[in-house]
Amino acid sequence: MDTEPISILNQNIDEKVIQDDSENSGLMIEKIVDSYENVTIYFLIYLFKEQDSTKTNLVSKSAPIFIWIGENVSAPSIDSLLVSMKTPMDNQPSLSEIFSSQLASNAATMIKRIVMKYNTQAFISYNISQDVPELHLYVEKRLFQLLNQYYAASK
Repeated sequence: MDTEPISILNQNIDEKVIQDDSENSGLMIEKIVDSYENVTIYFLIYLFKEQDSTKTNLVSKSAPIFIWIGENVSAPSIDSLLVSMKTPMDNQPSLSEIFSSQLASNAATMIKRIVMKYNTQAFISYNISQDVPELHLYVEKRLFQLLNQYYAASK
């Protein structure tokens, strides 16, 4: 697969993993390119790091996380954007649609699972337009594999 820069918000992003602008940055940005059958899937994950200077690469377990998932990087969009977090009034996380689309239902269950498993506030923009249940299941499984890597390193 040829690697060419992807432009998101007029910033070039390499096909591999983005490194922080500075070593002291509190933000870790991960970009992963994957595929399922003939669909290329892009994951862009913003993770906040621990503020302790001796743990510069560890993900903060209490900080929010932002996830963008899409299949079209030539015209990236945020057609659906959801936020979810735990509240003291309910066992289930609360969910709010900031931008709504037909894709929001696929992201709603995914984001609630993220909040429950990692006990953090989460934002997700899910932009996979193909209505193939197996594809959505694959995307969710792959996302949790990636998040497990980041949060496991923080233990």
